[in-house]
Amino acid sequence: MHITHSGEDEYLQDLLDQAQKAVGEITGDTVEGETLPPEFQELIFERARYAYNDQLEFFNENFRDALLSRALQNYKPGGDTDE
Repeated sequence: MHITHSGEDEYLQDLLDQAQKAVGEITGDTVEGETLPPEFQELIFERARYAYNDQLEFFNENFRDALLSRALQNYKPGGDTDE
């Protein structure tokens, strides 16, 4: 995205906020402090770019491997016990 004016700042911030929430729900990433892992940042920017270009329906399919990789990195075995 090449934005040369500030007229769309609020719209772009909304896209980034929505992307952060959506990608975080898929990958299990959470925001702690100001620093986001680079892989998480990239996925946020890419999802926002897809949304900006009205191509959001293709994001999950095109970034499936990266989303799965982040989700596996964040996976913590739970205490699922079937007794």
